[in-house]
Amino acid sequence: MARRPLDGSRPPRVLHLCTRYLSGGTDRRVRDMVAALPEAEHHLVVGGDSWPALAEPPSALSDITMEPTLVRRVSLVDDARAVVRIARLIRRLRPDLLVTHQSKSGAIGRTATLLCGRPPAVHVVSTAPFGPDTPRRAAPLYRTVERVLAPVTSRYAAVGTDLADRLVALGIPRAKVSVVRAGLTIGERRPRAEARAALAGRFGVPADRPLVASIASVEARNGSWELPRLARAWRERDPRPFLLVAGRGPLDEALRRTLCEAGLTGHSLVLGPVHDVDDVVAAADVVVLLTRDGGLPEALVLAAAAGVPFVSYDVDGARELRELGADGIVVAPGDVEAAAGAVEHLLAAANRPPAIDATPWSRDAVLAGYRSVMFDALTT
Repeated sequence: MARRPLDGSRPPRVLHLCTRYLSGGTDRRVRDMVAALPEAEHHLVVGGDSWPALAEPPSALSDITMEPTLVRRVSLVDDARAVVRIARLIRRLRPDLLVTHQSKSGAIGRTATLLCGRPPAVHVVSTAPFGPDTPRRAAPLYRTVERVLAPVTSRYAAVGTDLADRLVALGIPRAKVSVVRAGLTIGERRPRAEARAALAGRFGVPADRPLVASIASVEARNGSWELPRLARAWRERDPRPFLLVAGRGPLDEALRRTLCEAGLTGHSLVLGPVHDVDDVVAAADVVVLLTRDGGLPEALVLAAAAGVPFVSYDVDGARELRELGADGIVVAPGDVEAAAGAVEHLLAAANRPPAIDATPWSRDAVLAGYRSVMFDALTT
């Protein structure tokens, strides 16, 4: 399939492929890439595990297609069918560029290109399936898959340098790998007292207790089921800290029930979707994130940009933020007791750390990065 330069003779056609189209990081990355190349014709295919159902997709999309065989779990039957069906779509649509946004869609989409002329492909990497928490038996397979698909991948866009280094360690040429941060709106925040007062007025969050905030979608991959254990663990040391969970997801109600059963009513609150996340960050004394599946978690970036300390499992990006000047404590994945101790330590600290330079996460920087990656793939 011939590559068409951006010469104005015809809008370039870009096919985006997402295993799970979720509100949050995936949705934002698709929006940013569409905005980064506005002269293109953008098409989106999402897998059957997408949740919630395509709420407010980018208006600039030419069309959206649901592909039920594209699922996150490994299924030889569904995966083979997905490769065939995506290959048929590529033959019919004849995109000038394929962009895959998650690990499974990256494997399916790039394999499909082998069957239909190999259009150039950009793989966006927000987390590595062969990262520190990958089961030992699975990691070699995932590494092998990425090495095999590297020759048919024109460019990689990784959200952090930790992820970029993992790709290079596999033998992928450094010239193919760009770091493009996840686009975040980071502006002037209210003073902490005003933010606390706003949360107290809207949600009844106590204004006089230390606030520990979890800012992430409420689902298994973000460790939501471990939050009650964490809160119980620190309450054995100090009953004052209040747990605030900001985010929505399929475990919303289950988490509320578990917190209640754990005797944490009055000591925790699950807000659900929050539009003013900046207030949650500004009001927090500590941000905690128990995900085991991260590339450079956005919640930690928001905390670091506001000068709020964080506690995180040892995932890609957490140590990177510390190197950039953030105050964070990184503990082994699954060590809830260590995380509770880290929360206690940070709450006892007298001063907040300085905010990191968030310029690389600005909209202008992110759009410029994505445009460069896509433009290079289309024209080289």
